[in-house]
Amino acid sequence: MVRAVSGTVISPTSAALSVITVVPEATAFTGTPSNGSVTLTWTNPSRCFDQALVVADTAPITTQPTGNVFLTNTVFGQGAQIGTGYAVFAATGNSVTVTGLTNGTTYHFKVFVQSGNTWSAGISTQSTPFSTQSFPLRSIASVIGVNSLGVLDSLGARVRLTGTIYGINQYTVPLHPRVFNM
Repeated sequence: MVRAVSGTVISPTSAALSVITVVPEATAFTGTPSNGSVTLTWTNPSRCFDQALVVADTAPITTQPTGNVFLTNTVFGQGAQIGTGYAVFAATGNSVTVTGLTNGTTYHFKVFVQSGNTWSAGISTQSTPFSTQSFPLRSIASVIGVNSLGVLDSLGARVRLTGTIYGINQYTVPLHPRVFNM
């Protein structure tokens, strides 16, 4: 039986008492890469928590945080070191853009949740930033054939298309960054 007391006000007796023994995890942790950066988003727990902490590294993150205060910086390598990683966010928000990343390098991120003096085990994601170099449109007069070597157009040029093709119509094939090789 539990009663809450505030000043002179006493609550009715409660027949049930819930004690949280495990810190809830964040969920839906994702990374969206861009040129030299990754934008991370997650859903904070709906139950009581004090803060979320995001750690970034070039290797999987295995160290769990200890303590309560962390110097963070959204520029990779500038925040407090946690294991071999760096603190890039510590607050109650649910997103951060990490900058100072090398295109083509895979980065590992882990979000931890704190309640009192206890940290959750954390959930992980990884992402690889890329260059947003633009490619010109390539006109194809007409397609003669398609095979594993690419598309042969009526002008005799072979164009190798890989990945997802965006916006093909009967006149042009736009070349999407990171997706096409010519």
